[in-house]
Amino acid sequence: MNNPDLNSYSSNSPSNTWEEYQKAYENYEIEYWCNKFGVSKEKLKQAISSVGMSVEAVEKYLKTNGFVR
Repeated sequence: MNNPDLNSYSSNSPSNTWEEYQKAYENYEIEYWCNKFGVSKEKLKQAISSVGMSVEAVEKYLKTNGFVR
């Protein structure tokens, strides 16, 4: 399985919302990022809704809010 790339999605979509991400990617890709960051789907959704699709911004948000070490 290829690693889903939030950044490539970001550059291809003007809206960058959780709903658009969820429509564009399969559940296994969402599960990949939840597992990578060690967070629930709700925490990932919260991060993406708050900071957009940048992997770095999502990771920083999750760390800053104590969701990831």
